[in-house]
Amino acid sequence: MKDCFCYFDIFKHKRKNIKTFMLHDNKIKANVMLLGRLNDAYPIRHETHILEQKSETFLRNHIPQGWTVNRPQNDYGVDFEIGIAENGELKGLQLLVQLKASQNSSGHENKETIRLRIPTYNYLRSLLTVVKLVKYVELENEAYWIFLRDVRPHYTENQRTFTVHIPKTNKLSEIDWGATTAIIRQITDKKLGAVNG
Repeated sequence: MKDCFCYFDIFKHKRKNIKTFMLHDNKIKANVMLLGRLNDAYPIRHETHILEQKSETFLRNHIPQGWTVNRPQNDYGVDFEIGIAENGELKGLQLLVQLKASQNSSGHENKETIRLRIPTYNYLRSLLTVVKLVKYVELENEAYWIFLRDVRPHYTENQRTFTVHIPKTNKLSEIDWGATTAIIRQITDKKLGAVNG
């Protein structure tokens, strides 16, 4: 208790200077740094966090109402699990999304590009659930998508990543979710059929 009074006394009188002192409480020692004015330092929200939040908000805003959107704790390349409602009913049909984001476009007229790790690609390809890759471009306030099955990887044996080309015609803001659901159902049934023989 005596140490606590000592701490606050030093804090009160020395807070305009940088002071380091030791607090001793039996075997516990703590270094305490008093930094000038306490209200000069605040946490900084980095641009990458802001961009990530914008991309997530954009995605969520363009998912049909009645569908579910969840973030898995351990993603391994899956950023979102989307539960698809068919005629208002959740029948177990799902879509997995890997979401990338950038401030600027890739600079190509007809496509956006992302880098994808080869182990991540192999993992996503092995899943029974349909996977969609999505890239959000902040300056265009648009996201572009491609089904993983339509990705054509080109890489050498020693590469760890490869480039995915996403057509700019695949705008998330203009997607026909009815047609997309039918494709997802077709792919899912085909995968399940292959597993069940």
